[in-house]
Amino acid sequence: MSARPKTRAAVGRTALARLLLPAVLAAVLALPLTACGLSRPYPSVRSFSLDPGGGPVMTDKAARPLLVQVASSGAASQYETKKLVHKIGPNEFREDFYSELVGLPSRLVAEAAAGWLDAGSRRLRAAAGHGAQPPDLLLDLYVVVFQGNYGLPSPAAEIEVRLTLTDQRRQRPPVLLAGTYKASSPLDPAAPDQPAELAAALGRALGKILTDAQTDIERVVP
Repeated sequence: MSARPKTRAAVGRTALARLLLPAVLAAVLALPLTACGLSRPYPSVRSFSLDPGGGPVMTDKAARPLLVQVASSGAASQYETKKLVHKIGPNEFREDFYSELVGLPSRLVAEAAAGWLDAGSRRLRAAAGHGAQPPDLLLDLYVVVFQGNYGLPSPAAEIEVRLTLTDQRRQRPPVLLAGTYKASSPLDPAAPDQPAELAAALGRALGKILTDAQTDIERVVP
């Protein structure tokens, strides 16, 4: 007894199955690779504080110290980020997307300056931001440079801060001090591109700036 001839529909289904089979097999074989890709861990973002180090500590405060409000007017555009910024050319900057500070440089510099003055001055007490009590003096800070400079023969952390101190006890507050303070701190040649080393070097550079700024502030405050 002879077999029945296949219908056109049956022949079409068989041909379609032959065409789809390689694609189905390829998709099945790719599943383990896709699963591995989905489970691959992404690098985590590391956060670093800004530590200017231990400045002088004044335990013998004046009976009525002047209140200094430390404010920030921001930073240059390339430093308005928590990411660590690398300068790699004359006008070329790169952010480290996996390493950042715990806050914006402008805020951290203002907080560090307030803490430094409050601890180290006999005649002054300082606080960052706006408080309930009107201040006697206003210290405004603007971050001009805040980076790791890797375009130098010897890479270094660099900070530049513009400072303005005004006397708020007057109806028209006079400027007591205005200037730009710069400092740098070399990076460890053995690990210049390590984020922890850059954060530490930025802290050291800020400590130099705060030391010089406090000396000048104490000199001009009446």
